[in-house]
Amino acid sequence: LGPSCQAPHLVRPNYGLNVCVSTSMLHNFQYPREQGVVVPPDSIHADWLTIPGATIKELSYAWRLDYHKEPRPQRVMLVAGLNDLIKCGGPDQFKEQVLDFEEQVSHQNRYHIRQNVLIVAPLLNPPKLCWFPDNGRQPPEYSNRVEALYNINTWIKEFNSRNNM
Repeated sequence: LGPSCQAPHLVRPNYGLNVCVSTSMLHNFQYPREQGVVVPPDSIHADWLTIPGATIKELSYAWRLDYHKEPRPQRVMLVAGLNDLIKCGGPDQFKEQVLDFEEQVSHQNRYHIRQNVLIVAPLLNPPKLCWFPDNGRQPPEYSNRVEALYNINTWIKEFNSRNNM
């Protein structure tokens, strides 16, 4: 059993893989820092590929290294994107990286009959990028990206809907 599995299962489940690809948002989440905090196990098996500080492009590359010829279909969930906004630019670059990752996930379909699926989690509104009126006075030279995050999250909702998620 892995650290997040609730029930014993085959090492290579025949129904396919659930793969969560993330940055520090979910890195080692099943190992809480505070004693006494318990994270309940998952009811299904999931592989965790997490790289703190990574961009979507870097995560896509890591995913390809680990799963490039995986014969089982995959349900890939991407929980990332804030580093892209901080390091690489705006919503257009974010969307481009997600679509490139989707292409990589779809390219793996040649190894199996059932189709792979990419699901993207909405982005959080961290104080580093978002300042709201009830936060008080905005710091000088602060670049408020609330509108950009709203636009990205709207696009993510449409992206997931197009993929029936």
